[in-house]
Amino acid sequence: MRFWINAKILGTLLMTALVFFSCNADKCFNSTGPIDEMEIEIGPIDKITVSDYIDLRVVQSDEEKAILRAGANVIEHISVDYQSEGAGHITISDLNKCRWLRNMEKRPEVEIHTPHLSKINFFSHGDLVAEDWNLSHLEVESLRSGRDFYIGGEIDTLRFLLEKGSPDLYLTGNSDFVFIYHFGSGFVYAEELIANRIHLHHNSTGDFHIFPIEELFAEIHGRGNVYYYNEPNEMGGPIIGSGRILPGN
Repeated sequence: MRFWINAKILGTLLMTALVFFSCNADKCFNSTGPIDEMEIEIGPIDKITVSDYIDLRVVQSDEEKAILRAGANVIEHISVDYQSEGAGHITISDLNKCRWLRNMEKRPEVEIHTPHLSKINFFSHGDLVAEDWNLSHLEVESLRSGRDFYIGGEIDTLRFLLEKGSPDLYLTGNSDFVFIYHFGSGFVYAEELIANRIHLHHNSTGDFHIFPIEELFAEIHGRGNVYYYNEPNEMGGPIIGSGRILPGN
């Protein structure tokens, strides 16, 4: 038994050493370095996918470009991969090794300029900012994210699928229909998003703050409450968890 435990510990140490030396130790202990900026040409896009520890800012613009900002020691290994197939897709990831050894003064940021967008897959531990947009539809899917999302504008249909994480949503503007599925511990601050119809699947420990006009349908499975800042014409939904639907202050 003791031999098996020692072998297991030795195996773990060997694996750690392998990872360490494959990183190039000298570079691993460097800081990220002074911030550099790189502009990348892209074409039309419909979807963005982000992973790793990267901030994403999306700007609605007639231009089509990506601006990468990151430390000089890491910027060359931040991947911004544009695929023109279909309606266009950008995949953003950090290919730098041994990030856990670096002094990360500032996360890399990618700023996308595009006139159109309908889907963001956000599997990153960074912030997401997409403000002042005018769109018919936008869907944001997040898995294991733990930062903040700031989204606003005139967007007819807004859909959020947030699982196994704790992102806080800050929503502003106007919308006809808003759907939020939240399974985690994050909060929703949407009292400045005026929405005709809101459908919530609330399985979070955080509270939701909303401004419905016509209809509020809330499925509450978690401990967080739903606070409404305007009483809609129709309001209801199953309450399975300990959270409640309450008027906001």
